[in-house]
Amino acid sequence: MNWGILYPSTQTKTWTQPKLSGSNGTWEGNSFAVQASVEYSSSYALWKAFDSDVDSSEYLSNHYGNNGSLSEANDWIKIYNPNPICITYFGMTNRESHNNGITEGKVYGSNDDSTFDLLKSFTNSNTTAKGTWGISLSSNTAYYKYYKLAFTQYGGTTTQRFGFINITITATEISSGGSSASFPYAHYSTDSYSCGIAYFGASPSNSYLQTKTSTGFSLYKNSSASKIYYTTLGY
Repeated sequence: MNWGILYPSTQTKTWTQPKLSGSNGTWEGNSFAVQASVEYSSSYALWKAFDSDVDSSEYLSNHYGNNGSLSEANDWIKIYNPNPICITYFGMTNRESHNNGITEGKVYGSNDDSTFDLLKSFTNSNTTAKGTWGISLSSNTAYYKYYKLAFTQYGGTTTQRFGFINITITATEISSGGSSASFPYAHYSTDSYSCGIAYFGASPSNSYLQTKTSTGFSLYKNSSASKIYYTTLGY
């Protein structure tokens, strides 16, 4: 039996950012997670910038930089989601004290956490304590499992760590492929019909059988699947 794969038109929906509490999540696990290149201590872990609580609970890097300069390779935040998302905006809130917010950096996307596509180089002028600013990725249409914010410059001195009270994400996710797909019978006669056997999802499972008229048959997929696996049999 030979399988084909149908890719109906993609449908998307607004992605809801999960709230982290108590940990950064399990990297490459089954739910949203974050990573930092370095944290000042467990009391200032990165998850505190993703707990949707804008107060003095914050993430702090352990890096001072060098007269405001940071290293792209060493000063970064990563975001992971098990299902690819298309991020169009990062809302950033600076740490609760010191006027040393990030002023320059880059945003990358990846689907293997190894090869990253540069999505944008950004700048920011609001470096004040608890200052809010954003990184727009309005032109991004790609879906990635991993995103990286790499920081190259900040507004502080060598005696001030940079950090964030809050980071919010605006994104979409793939909700399903199209609702249906059609193709003709392998053969047809008055006493010999073809059957279409379709499987929905990421692998052949949840079998579905449908027969129709001489013109063909239609396959309908469930709302969460992005592919239809199918074959045709005569009887």
